[in-house]
Amino acid sequence: MSAGLRAYRKAAANLAPPHERAIAAHDRALDCLRQALATQERGEFALHKALLCRAIALVGALPAEIDPERGGELGQALLDLYDYMGARLVEANARGGAEPIRDVIAVLDKVALGFRRSAPSA
Repeated sequence: MSAGLRAYRKAAANLAPPHERAIAAHDRALDCLRQALATQERGEFALHKALLCRAIALVGALPAEIDPERGGELGQALLDLYDYMGARLVEANARGGAEPIRDVIAVLDKVALGFRRSAPSA
């Protein structure tokens, strides 16, 4: 992909409504986690580590869209879930197990579904 196309996509993503940005961010993290799990299962450990580090960064960026004051209890619960998922991914990176990655995929999938279901209708 050319640098110009990447810049265009990034600019377009930043202009998207908050729900769309949140859904896209969760989907990117989920895709990366699924790829990390698949590479681990295939024994591609260098690629697995790179993807897992990318997933840690993506999950770590998810709280940026949450305003705990406006979000109230739900916002704080999401922040707590993101902290939990980040800790589980660091554990997976340190210990090498697949279970923490599967756990994060399951939780993140439910959070992403919640964003999809609560998205304003067009």
